[in-house]
Parts: sequence; C-alpha cells; structure tokens
Amino acid sequence: MKKTLIALCGIVVGSWMCAAPARSSTITLQYDDGAGIDVSAHAYRPDDNYDGDDNLYLYSNEGGVSNPATSYLRFVMPWCLRDAGVSVQLAELRANLYSYGNWGGSTTAVVGAAGVTQAWEEKTLTWNNKPATDATSTATDSVSGIPGSVTPTDQWCQWDVTPLVKDWLGDVRPNHGVVLRCDNPNNRNQLSYHASEATDPADRPILEIEYTGTPIRQPEVARYDWEQTDFREIHDKVGLNDSFLVAANGSPGQVAFRDGTGGLFSRSTEDVLAGATDWNELKITGAVTLSAWIQPDSSTLGASSYDNPTIVGKYGNTTGTERAYVLNIDDGKLVMTVSADGTSTNYQTVSQDVATMSAGGAYHVAGVFRPGQNMELYINGSSVKTDSTALASIHDSPLPLTVGGMYWSGSYLNAFGGVIDDVRIYDRALEDPEVRWSYHVDAHDPVLAYREIFPSNGSNLTPLDTADWKGYMGSTGTELDTSVAGWSELCISPYEGGGSANPVNSHPAYAQHDVGYLYNGRATKTNYLYYTDEFEILTGQVDAFCWNQSLSTETDVFRAVLQIDGTDWYASEQTFSGSDWEVLRILDFDTANWLALNFVPGTSLSLGGSVAPPDGLITAFGLYNDNMTTYGRFDNFQIWAVPEPSTLLLLAIGALAAVMFRRRTDGGRKACLQ
Repeated sequence: MKKTLIALCGIVVGSWMCAAPARSSTITLQYDDGAGIDVSAHAYRPDDNYDGDDNLYLYSNEGGVSNPATSYLRFVMPWCLRDAGVSVQLAELRANLYSYGNWGGSTTAVVGAAGVTQAWEEKTLTWNNKPATDATSTATDSVSGIPGSVTPTDQWCQWDVTPLVKDWLGDVRPNHGVVLRCDNPNNRNQLSYHASEATDPADRPILEIEYTGTPIRQPEVARYDWEQTDFREIHDKVGLNDSFLVAANGSPGQVAFRDGTGGLFSRSTEDVLAGATDWNELKITGAVTLSAWIQPDSSTLGASSYDNPTIVGKYGNTTGTERAYVLNIDDGKLVMTVSADGTSTNYQTVSQDVATMSAGGAYHVAGVFRPGQNMELYINGSSVKTDSTALASIHDSPLPLTVGGMYWSGSYLNAFGGVIDDVRIYDRALEDPEVRWSYHVDAHDPVLAYREIFPSNGSNLTPLDTADWKGYMGSTGTELDTSVAGWSELCISPYEGGGSANPVNSHPAYAQHDVGYLYNGRATKTNYLYYTDEFEILTGQVDAFCWNQSLSTETDVFRAVLQIDGTDWYASEQTFSGSDWEVLRILDFDTANWLALNFVPGTSLSLGGSVAPPDGLITAFGLYNDNMTTYGRFDNFQIWAVPEPSTLLLLAIGALAAVMFRRRTDGGRKACLQ
C-alpha cells in the first residue's frame, strides 16, 4: 500500500520518529507546479518545447520511424539532508504511467533513468538543445504487457536513483536531474507518464528519500516578532540578543494581527525600526532570503515608484555605497533589490508583473537571492516572479538593518503603512518547498498528514495483503478474514465505475480513487469496524478525516473512529450515508461530536453514549458501520492536520514546525519505511 505523509501542496514531508537509535526516516518530494521542473523532448518536432504538457513522453521508435522522445525531471534537494551525520539509504524515483502502446514491436519496454550532466530549463528545452546525459542508466524498470495500440493504464514505475541523489547532496556532481528514456530503443514502444502539470496532484512524479541520522536545525539568522520580546532576537555564536531592533524614527505601535499581534507602522509619521548595531550576522554577502507577514494599507499600495515602502532591508544612502538588500513595495507590487557594490548602478531588481495584494489583506511575502542564478518572489507560499541574475554577491553595507523604512541621506524615508510581523532573515536561499512550508505553518493551514489509497490487485476480488488495516464484526468483535480471495470478509477490489470525484470542500487535494478500494463482501446486518494502528497523531492537530465511500443502501452509514492513547475508542456521532461512489466524505473535527465505542477484540463491539474524547495521541483510526445491509467499501482515507510549533522535533525541508505524525514501531508493528 502507498503511504503519503504530511503532503504540502505536492511537497511531502516524511515520517520522522522511530525508536531505534539508527532510525530510518523519509522525505518524499512530489511535484506541484513550480516545486520542480520536468519536460519532454521529441525528435518528431525537434524545435518544439513541451513545457506545460501534462504528460512526459517516452518513444522508442514510433511507427517504425526513428522519432524517439525522452523526458527530463529535476527535484530540489532538501538542504537538511546535507547535514553531518545524515546518510541517505535509498532514493526512489516514481512516475505514474498514464498510457502505453506498441507499433508492432515488443510488448515490453525497458525504461532507464540516467543522470543529466548539463543544465537545462523547462521552458526552453527541445530535442535539438537537450542536455547531455550519462551513457549508462543508473536504474531501469520494465513495463510489460504493452498492447498493440495506445491504451490508458494506471501503474507506478520506479527507479533506484540512490547513487545520483548521494552525489547531488555531496556536491560530487551538480543536480541537473534525471532523464527517462527507452533503453531498448528499437522496440517501437510509446509510453506516457503523468507530469508535474497533471490535474490530480497524486499523479505527479515522486522522489522518496530514505535516510538515517537527524538533520541539524538551521534556522534564520535573525527574526523579529511582535508577539513575544524573547523572539526579537538575533542568532549568533554567543546566544540570543533581545534588543535586535529599536525604534529609530516615529513610534511603531502594537496591534492585533492574525492570531496574535503585529507592529503597526504609519507612513505619515514615518515609523521605522533599525538595528541597535550593524550586526555581523546580517552582513550577508551571498545567498539571502527575506520574509515577513504584512498587512499593507492603501497608502502603501498606492505609493509612487519613487517612494517604495520598505518592509525589511539593509539598503540606504549616505555616501552612495550603502545599498545591500531590501524587500519592499513598488506601485503595489512586491519587489526585491540587491546591489553588488553598494551603488545604484551595479544592482538587480525582481518585481511582480502585476499587483495582486489588496489593502487590509494579510500576506506572507518572501524574496530570495540565489547568487549567479536567479531572484525569486513569493506571496503566500507561491512563486509570483523569477528573474535570472548574473550578480555573484551582495555588498557589505555598513548601515544597520531597518524594518518599515530605510535610512537615506540623514533621515528615514520610504516608510511602510500597515502591519509588519514575523520578519525573518536567512543567510541562505530557501528552496520552494521551504518557503511554501513556512507559509502554511505560520498560517496554521491544515496539511495532508496521512493518506491510504488501496490498489487494484486485478480484475477479481483479492485478499487484503497487508497487516496495516484490520476488520472486526458483530457484538463480540470477531476478527474478519483478510486472506481469502473472492467474496471474502475483507478484501481488495478494483474500482468498477468510471470518472473521479470533484467535491466542493475546504480540502481541495484528494487522491485518485478509481484503482481499488477496501471491500467487505460479507455484510449481514451487523456491526463492522475497520482501522489501522500503523500511525499516530496528536488529537489537537487534527483538522479533518476524509474518505470516499460506497454503501449497499442509502440507509447504511459509516462513522469515523479513533482510539486515544492506545486504550479507549470513539465513533463519530455524525453519520455518513450514500451509495454514490463519487462523493468525498469529510468529518470536521471542530464540529464533530463523539460516542463511546465499546471495542475489545473477540469480546465486544458496540456503540455507547455521548462522550468527549480527551486530548492525547490518536493511536488508531478508521471507519465503523452500523448494522450494514449487504456490502461496504471505502478508499482514499485521509487525515488533515495543522502543524504546531510546540510539536517541533525535527525540521524537515527547512520546516519551522512539524505535524507530530509518526509510524509506530512498538509491539511488533511495522518498522519505519516498509
């Protein structure tokens, strides 16, 4: 079965807690648009660029004519896996095969994954300018049973690319990604894989990295937060300093903002905070990331291009050479500027093409400078503009950092109007997943913490060949048989319908659920419980349980169930009926009410009265049937959770907090990373 943990906009943070000293953990990267790059090159149209196509093409010898096609993929490597003591054990590339066919050739294709040795761009790559690659594939995967005409399919292919990932992380070779190609080129096969633009995020390519060791926290070098004075700090070798910034002009106030407070700045009084000194930690001359939460007012968004309201920066003018880096607003658009020599001539600016912020709205903004590569702007975790840059460094300005304005020829100008909060400065270039994760954590948005997708094991009902999910029935809680094919008590069945759900709900990401489902073919008007105890998650973090279901009659119902701290069980008072397979059911934890579930395996299984579950660790979860008539089936079971800083044990992919979600290893249960 496929486990997907803590997925964030296509970027997935893996399970991270196990008991063994040399524990094995994962980080799973899955594309969403902008999180990585992939594109195909086709000899049939050698000058065409296929960026934006939702398929990755592999043609070995189409129609007997030598018109091959290859596909290129590149994932951003998580910075935390570069830390000392972290060792990559396995790196597996996966791609979902969408369709295949052969033109009178072999019914088996050997698909190789090889390292790319030259840089390439998604928007410009063609067959005629495709990059060089390794002569020998790092790994291969065979696709068999290819039909004589192009036919839709749905199967995941995988390649062990561990040597490549180790080389990328160890700077043995640049990360130019991998090429997928047909290694038996004369077999006249045509394969199409889902690309990063695939409509369903669950179909997009995946790179899962298994590692041992614990990444070391590498936080921002400075942070200013109005919430608590002990967060007004600068990180240095001797500790923390809580007088990082002081009021340099005007008098910024404190105001309610988001879930706490923020600094209220006025353009009319030119409120500005400045560093108490020119901190050495902020003399950043290489890669830099600036981020903050802002709520601009109309005076900020309406300011002229020569009066750019400043969010944060070391950028000013006294002798003409004090410019370094700054994040500000220009004609309502987010802008970042860096100077290589402190002057107004040797500098680079990246600006939004179109203003998208509104007065009074709360926005997480970030600007990233990657020396010699590019500058990128983000709003609410999404990239809004990228420009290439030839600048290799930033000037070491003697001016202190400022927030809400800049120092210019003896006075403070370019004042910001509105709220600024949680300013962070990093002496490295955050990658897309880190910026996106930072926004979602700070916004307290729910992320996908768990997903179970049951596969199709063939054309007939087949045994539930996993110990992850279990089933019990009747008033005595008799365990269901999962080992018998056909109309067994609990089994896997292929999906019999067509199409996919398109529910209107607050959780827009959901899995494809038309490949298989968990099936109870022995419903005889009794109670049933289905659950997994393979993972754990804190109750206070759960936002919702979601699943797709189909029941034999409209009067049959499912209830969500959970177990707290390995002892007491609870079933939702809310019930979910319906025989239509095209509906995603959602139990919102904010509005959920609960009943006691009296469950002791082999002894009892029945509903009790209303009760409020205590806060604690959810050690098992699943679904319950009341007196089900004929059959029940479900798939795509999900848990949505809100990351909380209080549960921080590990920063994965630069995360500032983590969902406390872990694979259980006690009592003989599965060890990490099956």
